[in-house]
Amino acid sequence: MKLQWTGILTSLCLIQSVAFGYFETGESGEIQNPGTYRMGFMPQARLSDGSGFNASAFADTALNEATSLRAFLGGGDTDFYTGGSVKWIPIPDYKNQPAIGGKLEVIYGRKASDSLASFRFHPLISKKFEIEAGTLIPYASVPISMTTYRSNTETGINLVGGTEFRAHEIPNFEFGAELGLNINKSFSYLSGLVTYYFDENTFRKRK
Repeated sequence: MKLQWTGILTSLCLIQSVAFGYFETGESGEIQNPGTYRMGFMPQARLSDGSGFNASAFADTALNEATSLRAFLGGGDTDFYTGGSVKWIPIPDYKNQPAIGGKLEVIYGRKASDSLASFRFHPLISKKFEIEAGTLIPYASVPISMTTYRSNTETGINLVGGTEFRAHEIPNFEFGAELGLNINKSFSYLSGLVTYYFDENTFRKRK
């Protein structure tokens, strides 16, 4: 009986540790112009339930003025994870009105001998501000996730706040930071963001 309980507790610890280290919103409610693309890098440090570090690369493209797609791939404390998301912003940032919408995300990951699949919904609100140095875009979200492991399913909730910054002097680049706080069965983290914008003409040689 003692060995049975020891095995159960060990399994629960392993299952809980898999969830740590890669969930993040990673973007504001801004939609890039159709026909443009962006690639980025996001390092993430876990702030609760021990320590951990992950990093991911992503690529975005816009389908129209209200919808964009993202694909990403990463690893670190979580051995491997990949996925994609679709962001829909039906209410754009206009005058005093913030951008309001959300994104749906699917993640597949693996750590040690366990694997997981996660479905996440990120409600999104953001507002763009012009400052002397460039454009500042703070955003907020309360992501809700349903994560399925081989032996159970968990629902996690975070409170997320972040900002994106685009400097006038380097308009093709964007920098940002994001803080996520654990609300239910998740973890707290701090992430960074570096993004590069381009289109089909960016790398063509000038005549």
